Amino acid sequence: MSETALRAAAWLLTYAVHSTLLLSAAALLARRVRGEAWRETLWKAALVGGIVTATAQTQSGYDPPAGTWRIRSTVDLTVAVAADEAAAPVQPPAPVQTPADAAPRSASTESTASSGTATPAAASSTASPDRTTSGVSFSIRPLIDLAIAAWAVIAALLIVRIAWRQGRLWAMLRGRRPVTDPAVLGMMAGLRRNAGLWRAVRLTTCDATPTPLALVGGEVCVPPRFLVDLDPEQQRSALAHELAHLARRDPAWHFAVAVIEAVFFFQPLNRLARLRLRESAEFLCDEWAARQTGSPLGLARCLAEVASWVAPGRAPIPAGTMAMAEGGSPLVQRVQRLTAWRGGSRQGSGMMRTGAAAVLVLAVAFAAPAVASSGERRTKAPVVEEPAVEVATAVDDEVRIQTGPQEGIIRHPRPSEPLARRWAWAVEEMESRRMARAWVAWSVPAAFSPGPTWLDAPGGSRVTLNQRLGAPAEQTVMLFTVARDGQVEHVAGHGAVVNLGRQPVVWLGSATGEESFAKLRGMGDGLRDPDQRESLVEIVGLHGAAGVVPYLAAVLGRDGSNGVRREAATALGRHRTDEALAALQTAVERDGSEDVRREAVEAIGRMRHPGSTTLLREIAVSAPNSSTRRHAAEALSGGGDDAFESLRQIAIAEEDLVVARQAVESMQSFSAEQAAPVLEQIAWAPVREETARQAAESLGRFPAPWAVVALDSIARTHPRRKVAHQAVESLGGYRGVVSDGYLTVIARTHPDPGIRDEALDQLRRRETARRTNPAPDP
Repeated sequence: MSETALRAAAWLLTYAVHSTLLLSAAALLARRVRGEAWRETLWKAALVGGIVTATAQTQSGYDPPAGTWRIRSTVDLTVAVAADEAAAPVQPPAPVQTPADAAPRSASTESTASSGTATPAAASSTASPDRTTSGVSFSIRPLIDLAIAAWAVIAALLIVRIAWRQGRLWAMLRGRRPVTDPAVLGMMAGLRRNAGLWRAVRLTTCDATPTPLALVGGEVCVPPRFLVDLDPEQQRSALAHELAHLARRDPAWHFAVAVIEAVFFFQPLNRLARLRLRESAEFLCDEWAARQTGSPLGLARCLAEVASWVAPGRAPIPAGTMAMAEGGSPLVQRVQRLTAWRGGSRQGSGMMRTGAAAVLVLAVAFAAPAVASSGERRTKAPVVEEPAVEVATAVDDEVRIQTGPQEGIIRHPRPSEPLARRWAWAVEEMESRRMARAWVAWSVPAAFSPGPTWLDAPGGSRVTLNQRLGAPAEQTVMLFTVARDGQVEHVAGHGAVVNLGRQPVVWLGSATGEESFAKLRGMGDGLRDPDQRESLVEIVGLHGAAGVVPYLAAVLGRDGSNGVRREAATALGRHRTDEALAALQTAVERDGSEDVRREAVEAIGRMRHPGSTTLLREIAVSAPNSSTRRHAAEALSGGGDDAFESLRQIAIAEEDLVVARQAVESMQSFSAEQAAPVLEQIAWAPVREETARQAAESLGRFPAPWAVVALDSIARTHPRRKVAHQAVESLGGYRGVVSDGYLTVIARTHPDPGIRDEALDQLRRRETARRTNPAPDP
């Protein structure tokens, strides 16, 4: 153990020197820099940098400019004796040679000479003539062994204490249960979408916790009074604060810092770094939450309320946990910062902060002194050149991955295999390469294309996902983030912009619609996050395979998330089948969410099934909910002759004003030849005044001569004043000069002064518009 202990002692002493320099520099710089993000970066670099620089120096054999301090396994003592004492009858004691020093005497001499210390023989040759010397050597290896053993025991005990506290935490939270309040879950989903946080986040509640907690593993746990005592603004602020901790991976960082502090307990500055990092994390999460919610005062009120729930003298929060208002946190300072917050300070880019921290760490690695054992020879590490490009080959079952033009893409060597086997290969490949997560993708000849998925490429270059992966342009790519254990963490949607980042892509090639749908259906059973299920339902709906419509109908009928059911209704609208139409009709009649019912009605209108118009007319007339009937009238727009006739009947016969006006407005999607005469008829019909007024307004949307003539007739002779007034407004909306004559006549001859004034106002506005924009009217 002695040689290992010597090397461990050298590494620990090197770490002690380097960490002291880095942490001291961080403490000094943190007082001068502005912005919590800069302070946090400095403290993180100082905490981790000591480990990195000590390891780099001891492993590379680099001799820094400040020199190398050596630990010698033996200590030599030189005793000077007067010459007259030497002449006495008593003989001077002979030099004592320890067993550890007896055999490798030459090595001891070499190490002593290299450190600039004279040996006993050399000392005697240079002593004054009237004195003699006596040398004594003894080994300090047992002391080094004892010190390293003590360090290992203390560090292990401190780590066990961390694990014990962590175990107590999970035992305390064992009774937590998922939050089912739809309003709170909706807040969480909205905050995650706005922040672009796609990792799954569990929201639970537990009686044992007095304050909201962000936990390692992507979970937020709140006390039951969070759901009762806080108003919606405070709840939204608290959830945003805890999501910020998860987005920044603060619980994991706090756990890692606690382990570092335990292992290197002899470095007192690590405790200071831990406290400063926790403060910076709370300040930065407060700012993040204030930006996301736009309500810093709401978060301040929430902090004050939650702080009252924490009992005084409460035990510290275990590592791997971030509490919103724990004991000892600078709560007053946080509230003061929020009340004075005006949009946050300029923190600089993350790359700039990382670069500055890297410069600090590299400076210490280059210049700070090193510590080595006397037996180590510190030489420059040899430079090994790596091959520039790895050749892409496949020999039997051995696969070598292609690099170069498409670096970062791992391609399956046998894309003709079943998709299930290719997926299993991708998981095995990730495990063998020790990849924490990767993108996994395949393409499918989808029946309904949502358009290309663009990549967020550097420089704004326009590259599609198909081009990047080499997939056929007419196929659609299924893209997922998968963890090493095969668990799907993120399902990418389509028709948007995707940033692949630095994660590798495992490309499985093309698949048939049937095997792709089978894989997606099995994948859906393991997804708990509503956002991910929603994206999965979207891409399932692009398939034309048998079984897709029953699957979507089942999701529409039973999924607990409104967003997932809404996406299922959208997907069913692409499938022009009787089964899809029946599933959408059932959702319109039975679903409890107005958003889902609206999407189902719109999907019926988009699918253009032969029975769509009849069903929409039935819904618009007989649905018990006024909003649903209005959506049905809106969905009839742009249909065929049957749809137009249905709209005419609804506009004339419907007693609900909102539905009737929507039917009139939907007629604007038809041609002027078809719509204008009917709109004029409705304007004169014995319908409710607001419906007739809507018809006059809709007539103004058609730039046709007969529409102008119809509006002039309504404006001059209609018995209902509001309808005539609207006709004058519609005449004023035409850009051509043809309506000026009609407005002039109405302004001079109409018996109603209010109508005459409106015509004059329209003429003045038109004249002002011509002066402002002298370009000729089309």
